[in-house]
Amino acid sequence: MVNNNNLIRTNKIIFSKEKRQLAMQLPSLPIFKHWNEKGKPLPKHRIDFDSKIFKRVNKIAEKLLRKYSLENIKKSIDVYYELVNNPNVNLNKSIPGHIVGLNDFFEFTNFTKQRIQRSKVKLDIKSWFYECLKGKGLLEKKYGEVEPDYFPLITKEFIRLWWEYSGMRRRKLSIKEVNKFRITSQIYVRWWYKNKKNLNLVLLSKIEFVKYVFEAILLDIGKQEWAGLVSIGWLCSKKTFSDRLTIYLMRKGILEKNKNKENYVVS
Repeated sequence: MVNNNNLIRTNKIIFSKEKRQLAMQLPSLPIFKHWNEKGKPLPKHRIDFDSKIFKRVNKIAEKLLRKYSLENIKKSIDVYYELVNNPNVNLNKSIPGHIVGLNDFFEFTNFTKQRIQRSKVKLDIKSWFYECLKGKGLLEKKYGEVEPDYFPLITKEFIRLWWEYSGMRRRKLSIKEVNKFRITSQIYVRWWYKNKKNLNLVLLSKIEFVKYVFEAILLDIGKQEWAGLVSIGWLCSKKTFSDRLTIYLMRKGILEKNKNKENYVVS
């Protein structure tokens, strides 16, 4: 049997005498303790009977305890903690809904839901509690899956130029963003070999030529529009290579017109 008196004492939760007895009777107290023992980057939660956050979490936790065992709930918390601390899984604190407190773990608040909807990086899950019930192995594969980097030097150049042209502050890239850069380098290399014989700048290497992809996008949308419009996904889009880059290079006299339009198209 769980000794809630010990949980209160060891978890350094301080109550008035009137509320201590009530706290000891909470079925959800072991859940709060288990969460608080995990440490960073998960925020700790203090049991405060006057707090709207505590009341909400406690209500949801007690509802879940009627359906799931305490051990299953603890296991879900364990999986989430391991997931956010796994270096091969890119869950970013700056992205809404990725690293959350207990108040969002069981069920996203309306505020967090709105932030997720406005974010460019979508998080299509019911909650981390239900997601983590699926098990560690499945989630590591889902959130840590990385596209093979066949052309690392070219990928590196695309990433370098992305920060330079976008004007954005450098930050840690998500797994999905890294994948998009790696896919871009693959598309770019296919485009290069397909059109190399029609290029006038034969002295430029594949890496040096990467800048023209960004120049083509810049010509199409303008510098002022970049930050609010262009996403990393543009780099690996068919339109960028088949339309934007082709038109730009032809205007500059770098790419000779070819009767076979399929040469400009990449899949």
